[in-house]
Amino acid sequence: MPGQRNEIEDLIGSFATKLAAAIEAKVAAQLRAVVENLDGGRPIRRYGKPARGRRLQGRYIGMLRQLSGATRRRVQATARSQGVAAAVALAEKMRRRS
Repeated sequence: MPGQRNEIEDLIGSFATKLAAAIEAKVAAQLRAVVENLDGGRPIRRYGKPARGRRLQGRYIGMLRQLSGATRRRVQATARSQGVAAAVALAEKMRRRS
């Protein structure tokens, strides 16, 4: 029994040493990859002001939600025929009237 215990302890110690070395090697490789891509990698996306089209679309949807019935259908028809900017202007005008 005592001989087996030493043998098992040696196996566990050897395994732990090899595992630690493998983990260290993987971490070192990942760190090297990160350092290499610090200035030449994919550009970081910065979320600033939304694009003009998205901002306009958001205003259009916001205006539509405030309208109902025939007024809403008229604004939607204007968006299809004349564009979203014209529809937003019409929706603002219609909203002021009511």
